[in-house]
Formats: sequence, C-alpha cells, structure tokens
Amino acid sequence: MRDQKEYIIGYVDYLASQFQSQLEQLDTRSEDIQKYIHWISLLDNLKTKFQWQFLSLEEKQLQRVAWLRSLQKRGLDIEKQLLTLELYDGIMTALPYMKSYKTLTQVDRMINICEKELLIIDYSGRGFGTSHISIEDYRSAFNVNLESLAVPAYILRKMKNISALFQALIKD
Repeated sequence: MRDQKEYIIGYVDYLASQFQSQLEQLDTRSEDIQKYIHWISLLDNLKTKFQWQFLSLEEKQLQRVAWLRSLQKRGLDIEKQLLTLELYDGIMTALPYMKSYKTLTQVDRMINICEKELLIIDYSGRGFGTSHISIEDYRSAFNVNLESLAVPAYILRKMKNISALFQALIKD
C-alpha cells in the first residue's frame, strides 16, 4: 500500500497533468494560457517542496552537502552555507543535552531559538545559508554570560560553539 507521501506527490502530479491537459486544449490566442502555465509552475514548485520536506534530516543534510559541492565546483563562495551546515550539525548535536536542562529559563530560550533556526534551515531547501533568525532573537536567547548557567562543561562548550556560529552568520 502506498504511504501518504506518495499520495500527496501523486495528487500534485495529477493536478499538474489536469492543468497541462486543459492548456493543450486552449486556443493559442487565449489569455488563459499564462494562467495555466503559472499554475503548472506553482504545482511543480509545490511538488519539489513536498519532496524536500519528506526527506529525513540526514537525507536533507546529505543533499545540502552535495549542493555545496556543486556550488564549489562552479567557483561560487560557499562560506555562509558552510557555517550554516556547521550550525545545523552543532544544534542537532547539542539539543538533546540542552533539553535536559530545559527547566532553566535561559536554556529554554536558547532551545526555542535553536529549534526556530533549524526550521528556517529546513524550509529553505537549496537556499540555506541566506536566511537566519533575527539578531534580536539571537540576543534575547544568547546575550547572557554562558559561564553563569548551571550546566556541565561539555554542554557549555556546545552552547558556546552554537553562539559563535550564530554570531558569524548574523552579524549586524
């Protein structure tokens, strides 16, 4: 039996084929041609977005790395994307540890900001590295003396690493 993901992609394909079929039947002078072309393009974009979101976290990260290799081969600057990948990995590694100290208000704020950043990176697809949390969000969570938090040294190191990566990416 097909899973829901396949049904969703199949339905988007079905809609696009319906628009394509109607487009082919239109008079070439029809003003509706551009509307149909636009809808077909939107559905194709939607399908791509769904396919991306259906990937596992690991598959998405592998896709990002492959995309970076492609950009690098073309001689493009990939510094922000590399920092973004490092931040993503850092957050994914640190979150389970940080969540064990969620009862500390400041750590809870940091967790929320980190999760928000993960969503931004995840939703951006190939555009990752260009959008991040706001500087205000970062400061609200990380503008604290990390040393003062009552967390073990290994968690503190992870938090400092995340903070440094955020700072490098969201300079004001």
